[in-house]
Amino acid sequence: MLFKNDIFTDNGVRYRLLYADPTTNSAWVLNMDDPKAWPEQAAWDELASLLPLSDAVQHSTEEKTETAQGPASESLTVTPAMRRARDKAIKILGELPTRVPEIFDPALRGQLVAKREREGFARSAIYKYLRRFWVGGQTPSALLGNYHQCGRTEEQVTAGRGAKSRFDHGTYQLMQTDCEAMRDVIERLYLKDGRLKITHAFQRLLEEHYQTTDGNGKLWVLPQGERPSQKQFEYFLRKHYSLEHRLRKREGDKDFERDHRAILDTILSRCQGVGHQYEADATIADVYLVAKDDRRKIVGKPTIYFIIDRKSRLIVGWYIGLENSSWVCAMQALLTVSMDKRAICERYGVKYEPTDWPAHQVFPGELIADRELLNHASDQIADELVTRVVNLPSQRPDHKPIVETQFKLTRMRLQDGTPGMDPPENAKRRMGRHYEKDACLTLDEFVAIILLAIIEHNRTPMKGYELSLPELTDEVEPSPISIWNHNIVTRAGALTRYPEERVRLALLPRGEATVSEDGIFFKGCYYTCPEAIERGWFVAARKRRFKVMVSYDGRLVDSLYVHNTTGPRQRAEVYACTLTPRSLKSAGLSFAEVHAYEHFRALLKPSIEQGRIQARADFHAATKPIIDNATKKLKNSGPKVSRTARKADIKGDRLAELRLERQEAASLPALDKARAAKQSKSHIAPATTPPNSGTTAQVVSLQVARAAINANNPATLQALPDQASLDTKTSEASPASPSLAEKARLMREKMRNG
Repeated sequence: MLFKNDIFTDNGVRYRLLYADPTTNSAWVLNMDDPKAWPEQAAWDELASLLPLSDAVQHSTEEKTETAQGPASESLTVTPAMRRARDKAIKILGELPTRVPEIFDPALRGQLVAKREREGFARSAIYKYLRRFWVGGQTPSALLGNYHQCGRTEEQVTAGRGAKSRFDHGTYQLMQTDCEAMRDVIERLYLKDGRLKITHAFQRLLEEHYQTTDGNGKLWVLPQGERPSQKQFEYFLRKHYSLEHRLRKREGDKDFERDHRAILDTILSRCQGVGHQYEADATIADVYLVAKDDRRKIVGKPTIYFIIDRKSRLIVGWYIGLENSSWVCAMQALLTVSMDKRAICERYGVKYEPTDWPAHQVFPGELIADRELLNHASDQIADELVTRVVNLPSQRPDHKPIVETQFKLTRMRLQDGTPGMDPPENAKRRMGRHYEKDACLTLDEFVAIILLAIIEHNRTPMKGYELSLPELTDEVEPSPISIWNHNIVTRAGALTRYPEERVRLALLPRGEATVSEDGIFFKGCYYTCPEAIERGWFVAARKRRFKVMVSYDGRLVDSLYVHNTTGPRQRAEVYACTLTPRSLKSAGLSFAEVHAYEHFRALLKPSIEQGRIQARADFHAATKPIIDNATKKLKNSGPKVSRTARKADIKGDRLAELRLERQEAASLPALDKARAAKQSKSHIAPATTPPNSGTTAQVVSLQVARAAINANNPATLQALPDQASLDTKTSEASPASPSLAEKARLMREKMRNG
């Protein structure tokens, strides 16, 4: 069924229904494909059964038609000039559009137009606007000015436009090839290198696309008037590449979001109140510190880690120390949320006031921190402390502006009179001052200063803080403590307190340890505890080892905590363990240092194994001649006898051999002296006996002595080596050779030197 202004087709011709009266069975339609057509009368019963074109087809059809007859106001930006043209056309038509159906009848239309003509309006203008009104859907928007159709239909080219040059050359008219060359330079060079300026890109454009070669082969840039100007290049760049697109391409999405994005809300728009969101971050302080034992030694700049409530700007946790920005700093800062503030203040000599710490032991619903600080402990914090950890992307400080701004405020506080303060601007100055020469503060003194700065910040009213309407009504002072105390009344039921021990166990990293008969083994160290001994863990581990969950502090190996998951209270039982005597050598070290020492010990294993192998090889080489000689003598000792016969008189033979061993052990020193004296007599004149000796010593050879000793048992003589063989072995072993220990040491040095 057709409605007013619907478009339908009849024999391939598009028509628009202008008016229909079912009572008189009459309708008026307009041929939209004929630019000179006027409304035609038709029978309504013939049109009622027709179907209109779909909405999409009608929309495209109207756009096509309006390109020739009127604008598509929905897809164009209506300018004031277009509205003035519409108002002028409505004034010319007057009441003619409302005179239906008389205005559709040619005879009556002529009379109505003639009447308007007598009122001072041109006939041609009246007919022109009438047709535009009908073709455009009989709405005032159909009479908007068609200024979007003015000018050339080709894109990206000029058409004789441009101001006349004040110089001799003419104005260069851009063609399609010029636009392609500009687009190539912009996308290939300008948008990919943030260092390039527009002048640099324009110079590259001329060098790559607008140079000519003379007869000598030299390149010349085309003169003005024969190439685009820099102004034309800049206009093309700004027209076809938006500012956001250029900034994102040249500087990156992260830099754009941080420095150039639109900011339409505040950080408090998503904060439900105090305790909902804590911001955490670390920075390096600009103050040089000195050693405690010798203030002449400079130890560098400390690290400051702050945890701040987003709503009230209250500093609830902190860390000041020499650790690098890492999870260790974050763990210490989170631990200070629940630590005893009185003990901390007394340790550093700061006056303690309970009202200065209203957020004691209160943990947030969300903890906003950098990804590199909390990525490996996010799940543990979320599970143990019921806190949602928001790990921010890198290079986006705008996501935690409160803590970032606090670093600047703290630096401004320290800059006034703090010795050793080295402002960041000094590093950029040529011949800057050496402020580290004034350093005199130790770490404990600097911590006391930061504690006083935290207390001052929490007490001081904030300039420019936007109080909410309830806070304004209650006349709340815009200081962090006052805002927290006012807002905590409605937020207390949504927040949780945790004691220090609970927080400490929740923050310490965890791992699996092995229970063995030597103790609880974890990362190269053995531990024990009275509870494990009482429950017989180490005795049971001799049969079968098992795993336990432990919490540890990576900075010190002296102790760890074991979680007993087999007891009646499950994870509620935590045992404190200490090093066993086997691992006391590692006391005072960190787990990283223990791992390094174990690594060095592992590097020595190949050299040690090589030394053991070489020592065994030397032993085999030394014993092989002895064994071969003994085997050979056994074969030459006489006829072969059975093993039973050889063992038949083993007891008597053992006693005889034992007697011989005892006699040799007792007489060998005297025999050696006698042999030495005999050899000296055989080569030198016989020596006279000293008058006071009182006795005469007879020198006999070893062979004679042994023959005398074994006179009753000649068989034992064959088992002993003769003097010649002993002398031979002695001479063979006489050349000096390195010992086994020396060889092992040389081998280790070779392996260390590669």
